[in-house]
Amino acid sequence: MGELAYLVYDGDCGFCQRCADWYRARVGPEVLVVSGTDFLVQSSRLSRAEVASSVWWVESGIARHGAAAVACALAATTTPWRVVGRLATRGPVPRLLEPLYQAVTRYRHRLPGGQACCDTSVPSGGGSHRSR
Repeated sequence: MGELAYLVYDGDCGFCQRCADWYRARVGPEVLVVSGTDFLVQSSRLSRAEVASSVWWVESGIARHGAAAVACALAATTTPWRVVGRLATRGPVPRLLEPLYQAVTRYRHRLPGGQACCDTSVPSGGGSHRSR
């Protein structure tokens, strides 16, 4: 990783915050873990709706969301989770993992730290797009 990468999460969701805290402890300084609100203040790369709907991995002008973002984030860790992330970024694997990501997202309000305000449906489909 030459430049900084960003993991952008829903800072209003307790479950997402717990996941971000877990991740922060397993990644080096080349990755900034920021809430969607903070990211919007720092950058215009994503819209308010985008950061509210999914976790994002932004690196080298490319933004990935959903399962693809989680896979990239895990691949950037300094732990054995790196291997899982690398495997999950290959071929069709991110698309195959997207339904699992969608289920976690849909029911995050029932997971540890989840709150009623997190009870939202996320548009389907992972992937990436070129940042604005």
